[in-house]
Amino acid sequence: MKINHKKLYVSLVPTALLAMSVMPIALAADAIVAKTAVVSLCGKLFEIDANAAGMSAEERARIVQKNLDNALINAKNRTPAAVKVEISNRNPIVTLDGFHIVTADGNSAARHQTTQMALAQKWADSIAFCLADASAINNYLSMLTGKFPVKQETAVVTTKDRVAVATTDMLFPIALATPLSASLCKLGDNVEAVVTQDVPLAPDYDTYIPKGTIARGAIADAHDFTFTEFPKNGLTVSFYELRTPDGKSIPIDGHVFGGLNYWRQISSQPVKAECCGNVAKISTDAGLTFKVRPAKGVIVGAWKGMPLDRSMDRASRFMFRSGSGLDVAQGETMMLQLNATSAIAVAGSSM
Repeated sequence: MKINHKKLYVSLVPTALLAMSVMPIALAADAIVAKTAVVSLCGKLFEIDANAAGMSAEERARIVQKNLDNALINAKNRTPAAVKVEISNRNPIVTLDGFHIVTADGNSAARHQTTQMALAQKWADSIAFCLADASAINNYLSMLTGKFPVKQETAVVTTKDRVAVATTDMLFPIALATPLSASLCKLGDNVEAVVTQDVPLAPDYDTYIPKGTIARGAIADAHDFTFTEFPKNGLTVSFYELRTPDGKSIPIDGHVFGGLNYWRQISSQPVKAECCGNVAKISTDAGLTFKVRPAKGVIVGAWKGMPLDRSMDRASRFMFRSGSGLDVAQGETMMLQLNATSAIAVAGSSM
């Protein structure tokens, strides 16, 4: 909903005065959370890591994400300047062009050992920074609305949009860019890896996730993905985005393929491409071989489908115990496996 500014108690008064009246309160009993939840736009914006108003952190994050998506679709001004911190019902809120995004609650401020106003400003700055990337915002809007831009380089070239898919259980060869240490890793820590070779996409295998694509993720609670008796201090890596070398964002739900305290290095993939000049030879596990002319295309948007039951991927997920002494060095080769299918809109050209 768009905020009625006449109902605001305070609007744009000096931060120092607000900080005096909106201080962190003692951590309430309902601030205890089972897990945090990420609010994303051009990658991770911030985490909702406290329960409030009778809702869990996960429920609150879903509402905040919905508020943000709604504001982006309906706002007339999507520039960083349109992001404001205002006061409503005596709590600081973040708005975009007048649309309410998120309330900086006392529980969250207490967990971060800061004031509600300072936390609201931090969240607002994160949103504003992302809005400065107009290309990423346009791609995200395309994903939300299903209206993808079509690129035409010359008047004689016609374009067509089609959808490639990164399917559930698909594997991506990666090299770890962020070293992992069981003695240092904490929930929410960022993790990045690099895709080490072009990966062809279904159904035609003539569009690729290019080599050099960055996989972005975070340290997550392994207890959420496995048997209930798995130790509470178990950790895992959960990937949420692929960022191509040209800056396109592809939302994913993925993990490192492996098991407890080990990962699997696999020499072949379910689908492997051998590029020979302008023709690629595709081989499948079923022994079929066919040729296509690779056209990486222009990725103009992507969206993620529903993940599998997370309890089902426990056998293939790399997990480790906090403080177990496990160290994984930067550059370690691994496999990223998807838990959900991501559909990828591609603008290809044809004569």
